Amino acid sequence: MRNVREWIVDDLWEWIKKFFAILLVIILVILGFVIIFNPVSFLFWALVYPRFAANVLYNDDFDILNGIIVAFNGWMVNALPWYSKKHFIKRSSLRDWSSCVQFKYFTRERHTYECLKEMDNDGIRYTWKHGTYSDRAMIAESGMRLEDDEFKFLLEHGFPKAARTYLENNTPSTLKMKYLLDAVEKEDAEGKDDMLLKIFIPAVIRYGLSPVLLNNILEGNKYTEEFREKVKEAVWRYGQKTLVQRLSDYSLYSSEFTSFCRQNEVICHEAQLRLYPWQYLVFHKTGHQLDRATIVAILKGGDLNWAQMIFENEPNYGMVDENVKALVDNNPDLLKVFVHVRGSRPKA
Repeated sequence: MRNVREWIVDDLWEWIKKFFAILLVIILVILGFVIIFNPVSFLFWALVYPRFAANVLYNDDFDILNGIIVAFNGWMVNALPWYSKKHFIKRSSLRDWSSCVQFKYFTRERHTYECLKEMDNDGIRYTWKHGTYSDRAMIAESGMRLEDDEFKFLLEHGFPKAARTYLENNTPSTLKMKYLLDAVEKEDAEGKDDMLLKIFIPAVIRYGLSPVLLNNILEGNKYTEEFREKVKEAVWRYGQKTLVQRLSDYSLYSSEFTSFCRQNEVICHEAQLRLYPWQYLVFHKTGHQLDRATIVAILKGGDLNWAQMIFENEPNYGMVDENVKALVDNNPDLLKVFVHVRGSRPKA
């Protein structure tokens, strides 16, 4: 049995060790402030070894101490030369910096789409105003929201790819669609390739047209009959696609969707792609078949439940050609479902 004296000695020794540990931490903190953290020393490190200084300033592991370090030294970062400042920007949030600094960092250090997405709206607007034409195209292609006049700029200065990418990611305003329509008309008048027309028609299929623009196209004398027919078909596709989406609730719209399938001899590709499983079964029972593009799109997506419905309901199991069959053969999961379905019913 240990006596009382041994207990006292052991407890005292534990307290002594804790005391020296705390003392060591205090000494290290004091030395840190003397050597690194005080403004004079920090400025030295920021100029000589900026990466180290940036890691110290933005090190969350310091907890409460980090707030003290930032209070003592954070104010001087904006005054540092660029070769040093860029390291501090990299270790912090780009949105915390001014629009001018964000633009400078984007153009000099990280000229990427990812960098654009880290900027705030003011930084994007500043970059659009002060950047090059290619910078503006990058902004459009990154999915950022554009003002109407900014979208018009893309059309007028030869950036159809950026305009197409923008429309694939953002719903255009009526004015943007009008600018695009004007650009298509100008393109046709100058006898150029119908590059913008190939952007306009998919945009109509995706977003539709305002009644005013549609009426201007159908009633105006400056558009060819061929163009009007393309617009009519695009609007038809938009209408069918939108209706299929709106009739997605079986409990509310099963009868309406059944009537829609019976009343339309052709249901477009865009509408087929948006069918819900219960809609597809109605679609099939009312005599419709998926087109090849829809079958390929669904099988490429790899949804096994959808693949099984196609194999069970489409003529020849949906194998419309050898390329589709190769697509199934190349996917073991799809092939397994196909073999199961083929073994459960005779070939059509």
